[in-house]
Amino acid sequence: RSIDDLKSRYYSICQKLIQSRPSKQDDSLKKSLLHSYNFDKQKEYSRKKHLKSLFERSTNQVVQEEFLYVEARQLEQNSVKRSRNREDLMKLTQYQVFN
Repeated sequence: RSIDDLKSRYYSICQKLIQSRPSKQDDSLKKSLLHSYNFDKQKEYSRKKHLKSLFERSTNQVVQEEFLYVEARQLEQNSVKRSRNREDLMKLTQYQVFN
């Protein structure tokens, strides 16, 4: 058995225990506990696969991604700056029209 199989089994047993135990607490707490003991084996598998692909990247790919991230941040900041300038210009023109 893999670790993910064991995790899946553990979480399913926890959920069954929560459901079967009589509790004096309200249903919302029970639902919350059931939700917290949820394990999706397929999602965990895809997460690990993605993580493995991230670790196997070359240094050139990492540098390129960092460059693209910085460039995207600059574009976003420029867009915000342009938007603010446009708003200021609209306020100024409206002020001049009313005066």
